[in-house]
Amino acid sequence: MFAKKYVIAGLGVLLLFFGFSFPAFSEITQPTKRPQNKIFPSIELLGRERQTSGLFLEESRKILEENGISFEAVYAGDMVSNHRGGLRRKTTYIGRLDFGLTVDLDAAGLIPGGQIYVSGNNTHGGENPTERYIGDLQTVDNIEAPDSMRLYELWYEQSFFHDKFALLAGVHGLDCDFAITEYGGLFINSSFGTPPDLSANVPVSIFPLLGPAVRVKIAPHEKFELIAAVLRRRSYR
Repeated sequence: MFAKKYVIAGLGVLLLFFGFSFPAFSEITQPTKRPQNKIFPSIELLGRERQTSGLFLEESRKILEENGISFEAVYAGDMVSNHRGGLRRKTTYIGRLDFGLTVDLDAAGLIPGGQIYVSGNNTHGGENPTERYIGDLQTVDNIEAPDSMRLYELWYEQSFFHDKFALLAGVHGLDCDFAITEYGGLFINSSFGTPPDLSANVPVSIFPLLGPAVRVKIAPHEKFELIAAVLRRRSYR
C-alpha cells in the first residue's frame, strides 16, 4: 500500500518537473497555428482571404463568368487496335484536345443578345488507324483526324425577341446542329455521329474541318425550334 503511494507521488513529481522545465512538452498535443502569409496578402478584388492557387482560379472563373466570359478545355484519348482482318494488325493511341472561349456580350453589358464563340483543337497520335490499319468506310474512332493544331469554330450569334429568333454567321459545323443524337457522343465509333450517307458521300462541314456558315433559328416555344443553315466545307489543301 505504501509502495503504491510512493509510486504515484513520484509520477506526480516527474509530471510537474517536465511541465515547468519543458513548456514545449505540454504543447505537443495542442493544435499548431498556421503562420500568416505576409508575402501574398489577401486579394481585395475577390473579397476573401484565399491564398491557394486553386481557390484563386475558381474565384477568378466566377468573376469572368459574371462578366460574360467563360473558358473550357476537354481532352480525350483512345487506344485503337486491329486484332484481326483489315489491312494490318497494330495497336495505336490517338488523342484530341479541345478548348473554347465564349463571350456573352449581353452579360458583359455591350450588345444585348450578342454572343461570340471561338474554339480550336489539337489531334495527335495514331497516324489515321482507319485508313492505314483497318480499311473501314467509316472512321473507327470519332476523334480520329490528321495530326494538327487548328482553329475549329469562330462565329457570332445575335438573338432577338427573347431568344425566339437567332442569326449566326461564321465558321460553324453541320454536326453542331444537325444529324446528331443526344447520347451519341457517349460512344467512340463514328457510326453514332453524322450518318455515313452524308459524311461518306457529301463534302459536308463536319469534324475535323469546318467552313463558313450562316444559320437561322426560330424557337417560338421552348420545346420546338426550326433551324436552317447554309454551310461550306474547307478542304485539306
